Amino acid sequence: MTTETSPLTPQQIDTYLRDGILVVDNLLSREEIIEAHQGLAQTLKDDYGVDVHDLEGTGHGLIEASSTNGAGKIGVLISASVPSM
Repeated sequence: MTTETSPLTPQQIDTYLRDGILVVDNLLSREEIIEAHQGLAQTLKDDYGVDVHDLEGTGHGLIEASSTNGAGKIGVLISASVPSM
């Protein structure tokens, strides 16, 4: 078993190298997750004009935030995830 300050185990490293992703349970506290979510929401609003509470009206700004300039179809994902009014 690892402690808070220990590096990844060899099994975790193997999993990451094999799968390209590693899930680490309880890495962040609930408070840290909330703070990160709020920070992301604020950055999206300040830098790209995206209001996470109005993705239908502002989600188009995510294309500008995309590292692929929207080639990954972020606009399609946003429009599909926003419920119809």
